Amino acid sequence: MQGIIQQNVLDGNFDEARSWARTFKRLFGDDFYMEVQDHGLTFRNGWDDRKLDEYLVKIARELDVKLVATNDFHYLTREDAPTQDIISCIGKATTLDDTTRMRMEGTEFYMKSEEEMRELFSWLPEACDNTL
Repeated sequence: MQGIIQQNVLDGNFDEARSWARTFKRLFGDDFYMEVQDHGLTFRNGWDDRKLDEYLVKIARELDVKLVATNDFHYLTREDAPTQDIISCIGKATTLDDTTRMRMEGTEFYMKSEEEMRELFSWLPEACDNTL
């Protein structure tokens, strides 16, 4: 999500996003993969994970770039999300009551199983195949 290609897409700089993808493909050849993720998040300018992923897939297919489906994880299970939130507060010397603190949105940042990833990306099975 924080990559230069994704950030350009979110800002509507589609030509720049494609230019970066071409640059990475030229540099890395067959070892360049376009990453898609879905944590159920909403971003700026009306984008959400699914819409962003679909656009990244479009770029990847245009440039003949392979896809991988990944999940950013910061804790082992979904049930660990509140504990991770507390640990983050301790590490940043803040409290749960601080509405301005940095926090992770949702409870999807855990180590998903292959089955969970295949269900989440049922519309893009080749990305799961490539990840494995």
